[in-house]
Amino acid sequence: MTDYTIFLDFEGDTKDCYFLAGCQINGKFRQVVLDERLCGLANFRNLQQSDIKTFVEEIYSYPGSVKIYAYSMREKEVFSSVTRPVNKSLDRFEYVNLLKAAKSWIYNCKKEEFDALPPFRKGANEFRAKPLRNSLASVMRLTNFPSKSDYAPERTTKRFNMGIKGLVRHSQDYDKLTATQKRNLTQVLDHNEYDVKALVVLLSEINRDHPKALERETYPLFDCDFS
Repeated sequence: MTDYTIFLDFEGDTKDCYFLAGCQINGKFRQVVLDERLCGLANFRNLQQSDIKTFVEEIYSYPGSVKIYAYSMREKEVFSSVTRPVNKSLDRFEYVNLLKAAKSWIYNCKKEEFDALPPFRKGANEFRAKPLRNSLASVMRLTNFPSKSDYAPERTTKRFNMGIKGLVRHSQDYDKLTATQKRNLTQVLDHNEYDVKALVVLLSEINRDHPKALERETYPLFDCDFS
């Protein structure tokens, strides 16, 4: 029976609208468009189209053990809130919070190096500075896989919405989008792909230096009182 290792990143807004899922499953990367307003992008890029419920149910259908790696607990919460598996063995699903594991890794192995890094984004106010500093791309400055200069963690929703506006206006004809709209959609796809592949690199770094952090941040995908 096949076991599954999944690195996962959902792109969505604060209102639980999901635009895209990026995942690497047993070494194979793919992106799935989750918002029908982006079907023109999916058709142009030959990407799979789905919705959040169907996407989650597909993962539930995998046999064997399933271990999901993500940056924060957000993806875990999506699984519990969107839909629940029926007649499935739940203890074979595990979830690893690489954000908290990375914080432990930094504290125990990389503190001086991390403290010496400049702010991740110059000019960010005090309210935003701390979460930006602990963001995935910021932490990845400690590795050999830094983000590109156009990586913008706080502009993703805006970029999706600009692309959606053009696709809706032109009946999903991608070729009729402006150069700016096309660039925004390319950037969000690149942003998502970077996040997923960065998780793979980060896991390797933590596992090499501080594997106990991974053990501590591994949870059942579903709470034990799940019924």
